[in-house]
Amino acid sequence: MARSGRADTTSRTVLTLERPGNNVVSFDLAPDSDRPYATRVTIPAGSPWTPAPHWHEGYTEYVACISGRLLVRLNGVDKVVTPDDGPQVIDKGVVHEFMRADLHGYPKTPGKGDGGDVVAEEWTDPADGMKHVFFRNLFSVLEDQKYFGWKFVPQVMYSLRRHDNWNVMLGSGKGGVGWFGWTVTHTVYALGEGVAKLIGLRPWYEEYIPANLREVAAKY
Repeated sequence: MARSGRADTTSRTVLTLERPGNNVVSFDLAPDSDRPYATRVTIPAGSPWTPAPHWHEGYTEYVACISGRLLVRLNGVDKVVTPDDGPQVIDKGVVHEFMRADLHGYPKTPGKGDGGDVVAEEWTDPADGMKHVFFRNLFSVLEDQKYFGWKFVPQVMYSLRRHDNWNVMLGSGKGGVGWFGWTVTHTVYALGEGVAKLIGLRPWYEEYIPANLREVAAKY
């Protein structure tokens, strides 16, 4: 049965996504970090989680491995990153994703996983809080999927488009998404946002965004 209202997630500082197949990840929005609006991402042992290939057009993103071995994929090129490697720069327009190295083709010992959590930290330039608005809204929408019902897909697409998160719809190999893939993705997202607006959805909700981030959210 669908929930009668949206869940209030404003007090949470850790957002956890759990999906079938041990697909688990946690986002800590208040890490012990001197970087403004940094997010600590924890991928537990055995989790194949990845954010899926996507790009940003208004932000340069940085990701650093804090513990374990992280696979960072930029325009289809893989790099295994450890804490010794420092922050990885993800320029605007670069298709990227990151995940556990041991579950995506780079086991430390052939045939065996590394074990333990893989922890990464990510942040953006500009560091304006938009990513925290996006994470809070998206994770909450995913949690409230039954509440949204058939409106769930346009709601997700609306949130993704408004918060500069372009999930690749077509083509994500070496060299980036390409003009055709870019056009397809933008077109599909525009249609999704159009449907969302038509049925009265919003890009973010007060139940998901704490008061200190609402001024940031209002810009989107």
